[in-house]
Amino acid sequence: MKLYVLRHGRAEPHALTDAQRRLTPSGRQDLARLLTSCRDQLQPLEEVWVSPLLRAQQSAEVVSEVLDRQLPTQVCDTLVPEADLDGLYQQLYSSDCEHLMLVTHQPLVGEFVNDLCGTEPGHHYFGTSTLACIDTEFVAAGMGELLWLRHPLM
Repeated sequence: MKLYVLRHGRAEPHALTDAQRRLTPSGRQDLARLLTSCRDQLQPLEEVWVSPLLRAQQSAEVVSEVLDRQLPTQVCDTLVPEADLDGLYQQLYSSDCEHLMLVTHQPLVGEFVNDLCGTEPGHHYFGTSTLACIDTEFVAAGMGELLWLRHPLM
């Protein structure tokens, strides 16, 4: 399985609730530039799993816009910022996708990538609009190989 793990684009600092924070125009642009630079590598994508928070939902929309196709999308509570890694692993284990994108948040994204790739906490930096590609035959701690990690293009 190839997992593409994306942290949402830059969002407005405040909203009525954290879940309602929207992408900023510059956050949307950063994300679009990053995804455009990776477009060829993202062509095999079969499905997108996305957090229910608005900024992640909007980031998933940018993925479809850049790839110029609608991808099947599943909203997953296992992708909220403080989600439990075990729940995410269980959900991934039951997936039959070979090329799957996760659109999520910190601290989950950093914890998940480091855990899956067997690296120490904090080893891989995930600012907004950061995308990782991980290859794994078995979705479990320490079983992933980080193929690449891309940060937004300035």
